[in-house]
Amino acid sequence: MRISKKTATIITATVFGIAGLGACDIQATHVTTPPKPPSMSAPAQIPAPVPKSTYNLAIGSTIKVKDDSTGSSWTVTVNSIHGYAPGPYDEAAPAGMTYVEADVTYVVLTGSADYNALDWTVKNPAGQSNESTLMTGQTNKLVASTLQAGQRVEGTVVAPVTTGTGGTFVYSWPMSEQGSWKFTAAEATP
Repeated sequence: MRISKKTATIITATVFGIAGLGACDIQATHVTTPPKPPSMSAPAQIPAPVPKSTYNLAIGSTIKVKDDSTGSSWTVTVNSIHGYAPGPYDEAAPAGMTYVEADVTYVVLTGSADYNALDWTVKNPAGQSNESTLMTGQTNKLVASTLQAGQRVEGTVVAPVTTGTGGTFVYSWPMSEQGSWKFTAAEATP
């Protein structure tokens, strides 16, 4: 039987490999790798607190407003919202609209603050905004004036809203929305 050169080389390598193993002192050992050091990472960052929203608030909720240019601060609260039936000398609501009235309170904490019924609008669910209006039959209507620290004023604001819908009463200062209070269609019904 003839063996090819390639086969002879494989057999020779196998025999010498086995013989070599007998000449070696082979011991089974359990090899352990040193534990990895704990990974270093940046300390967990605590997220900044999410400011409480001042939009779509419940009636009775209060917001705090600050004038960064003067340091003055004040709170605004919507105490109640209800439908308003125009008096005999009031302008009728536009077609498809009814009036809604909010009783609001301002309290100045530091410095001074201006207040005005014209700082208020009403938005219907579609986002359409309607300006407030002064009514002759309105009791305790909010007029324009200035309060000093420690002073408060309470008054009413009237604005039209689409009949049969709710919406939000929106307080804006100075020309940007600061907060809004939700009301339902039932609350808007005179």
